[in-house]
Amino acid sequence: MKTGELTDIVVSLRLMNSVSPRVGRTHIHKFLYLAEGWRLLQPRHEFELYLHGPYSRELDSEIAALQGVGVILAEADPAGYGARHSLQEPYSSLEAIDLVGEDAARGLRALAQGMATKTVRSLEAIATAEYVRRTFGVSELPQVRDAVINLKPHLSKEEVERAILELDALRRDVGV
Repeated sequence: MKTGELTDIVVSLRLMNSVSPRVGRTHIHKFLYLAEGWRLLQPRHEFELYLHGPYSRELDSEIAALQGVGVILAEADPAGYGARHSLQEPYSSLEAIDLVGEDAARGLRALAQGMATKTVRSLEAIATAEYVRRTFGVSELPQVRDAVINLKPHLSKEEVERAILELDALRRDVGV
């Protein structure tokens, strides 16, 4: 694994862990899906629509490899919600600005603030709304909502509408 491949995952986990200790794989996937799509980070992963929204098999393999070499620590969540992911030293003390530059770090911090405390279900709705916008080229709330519900019928109309509004707020906060 090359250093550049390490940077995006380390930055995403570092920034989200600064907001919440309850960061899992889904958080990393959705964070990088948005960050790469919004060009806050160099796009490196191919994402497909999957169980909980956009997912990258390659990214999942990289996360597992980083766990295997001791960069990422995965521990059972005491509340029973899967695993918490964090960085081991010396990676946990790295600053995003040193890895990606000031402008990107500012946007990535805002993205981490908006995503780190979200539930998997909320992340799924937000990332799938962005997926619909990118893939189908629709932007109006009713069209995005209906497309998301078609793809994810277990999500309610209210959940999806709230996710679209949260996505729009994230875009504003990040500056895209």
